[in-house]
Amino acid sequence: MEKFDKISLIEREKISLVFLSVLMIIVSFQDLVVPPLATTIWRQAQTAMITDNFVREGFSFNGLYVNLKGKEKLMMAYEFPIYNFVVGVFYKAINHNPFWGKLVSLICSITTLIVFYKLVKSYSSKLLAFLSAAFLVFTPISVLMFTAFQPDSMGVMFVMFGVYFINKWRETYNIRTIALVSICLLVCGLCKFPILVPYFPLFILLYFFPSGKFRVPKAAELLVITILFVVPFIAWYLYRSNLTDPTLVGGENKMFFIGDLTRFLHLDFYIKPAMMMTVMIVCGTGFIYFLNGIRKPSTVELVLLAGIPLYYFVIPTVSDQAYYLYSITPIIAVFMAKGAYYVSVSLQRKRASFINYSLGISFLLFSIFGINHVLRTDKVMLPLAESVDKATKPDDLVFIMNMHDRGVWVGGPNPEVVYFIKRSGWNIQKFNA
Repeated sequence: MEKFDKISLIEREKISLVFLSVLMIIVSFQDLVVPPLATTIWRQAQTAMITDNFVREGFSFNGLYVNLKGKEKLMMAYEFPIYNFVVGVFYKAINHNPFWGKLVSLICSITTLIVFYKLVKSYSSKLLAFLSAAFLVFTPISVLMFTAFQPDSMGVMFVMFGVYFINKWRETYNIRTIALVSICLLVCGLCKFPILVPYFPLFILLYFFPSGKFRVPKAAELLVITILFVVPFIAWYLYRSNLTDPTLVGGENKMFFIGDLTRFLHLDFYIKPAMMMTVMIVCGTGFIYFLNGIRKPSTVELVLLAGIPLYYFVIPTVSDQAYYLYSITPIIAVFMAKGAYYVSVSLQRKRASFINYSLGISFLLFSIFGINHVLRTDKVMLPLAESVDKATKPDDLVFIMNMHDRGVWVGGPNPEVVYFIKRSGWNIQKFNA
């Protein structure tokens, strides 16, 4: 990345990081202190319920289930329970409250912010690092995920650590650093493997072309990567495919493993992601910044950009579920920051500061609108839970018609109602009117 040394917004790194971290806490506080009722309520309720059962079953894999099969266990081992374990420790040490899951996500998000800042600074300057981190903080989809009861924030944190360590490895070629990279990739992949996909080209570039020229990998390095990353990663996903209920595996393959390629022939495949990107990440005028930021890209920047279409190709559900965009938000934030710098300098030279300020204010206003949109909460679930609690006993089994379809289907493995009413039962499946 090009060095931006002519302008320095904030020279003192610690002050910048404290300021940005406080900003993140401020924009996240509203969602931090309420139950998991925001727009990813399906996924948050699912993770929270699995965590409850995981802890109840003594931190055993047998606890990776949701209460949607009557008295039986509907096994749903979507991720290795690293995040669930950390949250479970809080449950055991303090009290059983979903707040701790949200707090774990926020801690991971602040850590991501710090590592992300340092990474951008190492390639460019403190100015671009500050701007990139600021865009990350004010991106609506990021604000939603900062405190979501989901493993996404932990996964993104570890992929950032992976990029940080492989960047350090390029300076020394120390095999211990390769071991750290492998561990970070493994933990990220176990938390949520789709997060690795958009960064895969970057890891390939930095490992095989660490100084700009091809380097033949050493056998010891490949052995370490195989033992610490490849083997345990494959072993877990083979095991969890047997652990997860067979009725859930088929649909999962369509959502996460390339899926039906005919989707590229339908216009809605492009319209919906474009709308989500406009509202959830670039916030309208941020698109101007992004387009200016991708001009004359370096090799590293080209590889980062390549990770975005790869992500959409390999993980079909990215085009349907907005929160998956969080994985690529750091990439887009870098280009928006770079573009914002270019636009600002160009407009200042033309003595058009009014336009520059208007663009910035417009981004912030759009960001506020987007944040309010993603943090809107379900108003029905808690009163429903209170009513069910009065009308039923804790051991009663219930039938549920859950109308939140997440754009996928009605019923199915949607755990929202059973999580909040603290009952077991069955979802009535989709039907034709």
